[in-house]
Amino acid sequence: MENESGRTFVLVSMTTVETISEQISQIWAAHQEEISLVWYVLPTSGSAKTAVTATDLQKQIIDYLLMPTFSPEAGRRVGEQLAQAFELSLEKLGYLQRLLAEQLFLGLNEAQMAWLAQRLPIFWAEMMVGYSHKLRKMYAAEDALEKMLLTVQQEAEREKHFEALFNDTYSPVVIHENGRIQAINRAVTEVYGYAADELIGQTIQRLVQAMAPVAEQQTILQKMGVGHHHSYQTKCLHKNGSEIAMEVTASPIIYNGRKMRMIVLRPLSALGKPLPEVEEVNLSPRQQQVLHYLALGLADKEIARTLNITLPTVKHHKKELFKKLQVTSRAEAVIWAWQKSNLFASLPTE
Repeated sequence: MENESGRTFVLVSMTTVETISEQISQIWAAHQEEISLVWYVLPTSGSAKTAVTATDLQKQIIDYLLMPTFSPEAGRRVGEQLAQAFELSLEKLGYLQRLLAEQLFLGLNEAQMAWLAQRLPIFWAEMMVGYSHKLRKMYAAEDALEKMLLTVQQEAEREKHFEALFNDTYSPVVIHENGRIQAINRAVTEVYGYAADELIGQTIQRLVQAMAPVAEQQTILQKMGVGHHHSYQTKCLHKNGSEIAMEVTASPIIYNGRKMRMIVLRPLSALGKPLPEVEEVNLSPRQQQVLHYLALGLADKEIARTLNITLPTVKHHKKELFKKLQVTSRAEAVIWAWQKSNLFASLPTE
């Protein structure tokens, strides 16, 4: 079909989605053992417990990917389970994702590959988000993940973690210094079609000219002039000219020992239902404080000690702010905080 502008678009019926899903399911079932071999990159891969856990995680991933109604946020739950079950480096998680992707695409025809290609990068991105959030809680006794990113040049192991996360995540990320692009990750190429040598060294203005519709360019450049953490929605263009609705989140970071800006480009289809805005939730000052420390990775007991309140009081405030944010878990609350609030602002006081 063609619209008034002459662009061709395809309407995919639910019946077609179910048919392709069934076809892929049969192909994956036929080489289930080959797919399972990928999980041997996990630590203690020979143990019975690891094998059972890996089998369960593989089944979850396949079931979620094949659902007629795609739920990308399910990837976060898989990522959290991986972080909880294994002492797995971020670099190895990215390696695991790539190996699984290679196996999952084997034997598919062109239509099936195109169908899966719309889902898998988004699912992988959410899986990395869930994994990172779980690590954030696990490492809360040492440091908040945000602090880890801001002090990456001082601690070699944390620098390694950040580099692995940056290079291997399926979320497209661009880092620039004073408006000149210093690094992009592989996901930028995979999702938007631009190779590293086409963008690194170029200015942000050049990036916007290449990847944003003309009507969006001035607004995007104005937004990029904002110095603090912030998010906004806009549109970008794949190298082939196709348009992608996305949410942009920009944050200050320390990269290679220098102050830079990190821009995360996430397709809106990866975000699930729209998140409520700050003015809609109307958090109390104490709820803002609790959420702030949740987003920095502190456990409930640490929040109680920091704010000099009881543990039951912390849990009460969590329950109320979850209700206002329309979320059901700590991870979802942290996602809201990262996308909708400024973690670098001063803490609210009562």
